[in-house]
Parts: sequence; C-alpha cells; structure tokens
Amino acid sequence: MTQSEGFPATIHQDTKFVNDNAWAVGNWVWAAWDCLGESGIGKTPMAPEGAAAGIGDQGVMPGVYTPGDSVRLLVNGAEIPGGAPRAPERAMATFTVRYEPAEPTAVAGRNGKEIGRETLRTVGAPVALWLVPDVRRLTTSRDDLAHVLVEVLDSHGRLVPDAALEVTFEVDGAGELAAVGNGNPHSVAIRQPRH
Repeated sequence: MTQSEGFPATIHQDTKFVNDNAWAVGNWVWAAWDCLGESGIGKTPMAPEGAAAGIGDQGVMPGVYTPGDSVRLLVNGAEIPGGAPRAPERAMATFTVRYEPAEPTAVAGRNGKEIGRETLRTVGAPVALWLVPDVRRLTTSRDDLAHVLVEVLDSHGRLVPDAALEVTFEVDGAGELAAVGNGNPHSVAIRQPRH
C-alpha cells in the first residue's frame, strides 16, 4: 500500500506509519507550493514578510527537528532556562525563548551521546543584492538563457530570508530580459501587471 498526497503537517505521522507497517511502501507529500490555485491545501504556517523585524520582546518558539531522542538549545553558548534534554515529539522539540539577535545552537542526542549540532546566526538589515547566475557563459544565440537568482544580503554577507525589497532590472548589451519571477509566497507582486 502507498499513500498519495499526504500533507507537510502530517509527514511525521505518515513516515512513522510506513516504518511501523511492512506492507506500507511509502508516501508522496503534497506540498502545494507551485500551484497557485491550490496553495492552501496542506499548508504549513509561515511568518509574514518582514515579521522578524517586528518581534521586539515577544517570546518565540524555535522548533528543532532531529532523528535523535533528545535536544538541548543553547543561546549565545548558554543553555536556555528549562533547556534540559527533552524527547522530541513528532521528531521536533520546541523551546520558548525571548527573542534577541543571537546565535542559537541546537544539540541533538541519542542514547546520551551527541549526534548533531547546528548553529544559526541572526542576520542584520538588508544592505546588498547578490546575483547568482545558473550558467557561467552565454552566447548571443536566441536559444541561450540564464536564470539569475537575486539574493538579499546583510553587512556580513549573510542571506536575509525575510527581506521584502522592490528590485528593478536593466539589461545592457546584446541580451534581453525574458521574464522576472518573485519567489516570495506572501507577495502578490508576481501576479500584479506593470502599467
């Protein structure tokens, strides 16, 4: 048996079901990310654009996914209050911490031994754009095309994932701009015609 069109919100339960039942062969997750007509199906909540800038003194609940049986969370090197090892529920441990620019480190364990460690860093305000082409060379042939990703960076060269800036494009030379797309799922700009 296989399941088709499972949802991101139930992926852990679906995976556990397949692992616990030899007759279940798998699950295909319906992320509904690329289909505007059905983008609400099985959705996973996301923060609105620019949300990190307005958090202030609110508490946040970071989630840590792990294949281990325990997780600790360190903020700027210090274990958070109440951050004793805890068994993850549905492969994810959650913590409540006060928001501040920081370096949180999640430490995953299994059977009392560390199996993984990951550190993130709070990014700063957007200060630069970085263009990342998918090819190194182009010819003047009409069949040649480059996809160019525009990344927004802070003053340390780190990607600012929730940046919401208007970007304009200009092409000089033999090339021409074929199309522009917006990868921000909260923005309707991709669907707004220019006048």
